[in-house]
Amino acid sequence: MHEGRYKKAPHSEFVGSVIQEAIDKKKQMNAGEIPTTNQYIAINMPPRHSKSMTITETLPSYYLGNFPEDRVIEISYSDTFARRFGKKNKEKVKQYGADLFDIQISKESSAHDEWLLDNEIGGMISRGVLSGITGMGADLMIIDDPIKNREEADSETHRGKIWDEWID
Repeated sequence: MHEGRYKKAPHSEFVGSVIQEAIDKKKQMNAGEIPTTNQYIAINMPPRHSKSMTITETLPSYYLGNFPEDRVIEISYSDTFARRFGKKNKEKVKQYGADLFDIQISKESSAHDEWLLDNEIGGMISRGVLSGITGMGADLMIIDDPIKNREEADSETHRGKIWDEWID
C-alpha cells in the first residue's frame, strides 16, 4: 500500500485506533445514535513520524470507502504538495477500492487534485493553503503542513494570510 516506505513505529497502532474510532463514530452519527455536532479530531505529531503517510496519503481513500457519498478536502502548503496526496489516494482507490469497498474512481476524473467516485457524489479535492477552497464543502478536512518552512512560520503576515483564508 505504501510501496515499501512504511515503517511501523510505536505510535502506529494508536493512530490507527484513533482513526478507526473516528470512522465508527461517524457511522454512529449517520445512524442517529450520537450527536452530529462538534465532532473534531486533531492529530499533531512531530516531523518524520508518518503522519502524512498514515493520515494524508491513506485516510481519505479509507474514509471514502466507508462513506462514498462524502467529500474530502486536503490542504497543504502548496498545490504541488497537495496534488501528490490527491494522487496517492486516487491510486489507492483504483487499486483497492473495488475489492474492499465496492467503489471506483469516476471515468470522468482524470485530475489528481480533484476527483470523484463513480457515484459522482463522493470524492476528494487537494489544494494549496492559499488556493481558494471557498464554497467547497467537506465532510472530512485534512490540513497537513500548511506552513512550508521556518521563515513562513515566523512571518506574522503569512500566518495572517492563512488565518484570513480559513475564516473567509
